[in-house]
Amino acid sequence: MNVTFGEHKGTSVETLILKEPGYVSWVLSVPNPSGPMRALKAEIERLITIFDGKPFSKVCHGCQKVATNCSVYRYNTYMPMWWCDNCDPYQSGADAGKLQVISTYRQALGHSKAYSTTKDALRTLIKTMAQAKGLPARIGKSQAQAFFS
Repeated sequence: MNVTFGEHKGTSVETLILKEPGYVSWVLSVPNPSGPMRALKAEIERLITIFDGKPFSKVCHGCQKVATNCSVYRYNTYMPMWWCDNCDPYQSGADAGKLQVISTYRQALGHSKAYSTTKDALRTLIKTMAQAKGLPARIGKSQAQAFFS
């Protein structure tokens, strides 16, 4: 599906989710959309469910098993650390109380909103999470669509 209106008209929703998470956050915040916005919001929600259902392929920083979460410091999303549900990043030396554990797309959006990170920082976090779930480094329309199929 492609966006049929506005500044992102013609952009695939898959690409939008991976490259424009700030816009995705705005669409999700619209309380009672109608028409094309309603269809866009429904497709975004469907694709986010697929995104969240993909497992991470990173190794846990604590035990070297498969990671299920990433953690970032409040104002720095550029260097996430990967953790499984059984390990505690604070036992490995993380600054107490300063980490945010993120395992879903919406948690990444919430982190960005709570700590007023830049659009670029949010894009980087989503891209890093997607790459840890199998997305190639270079994202075009076909790579984005393949990621969600």
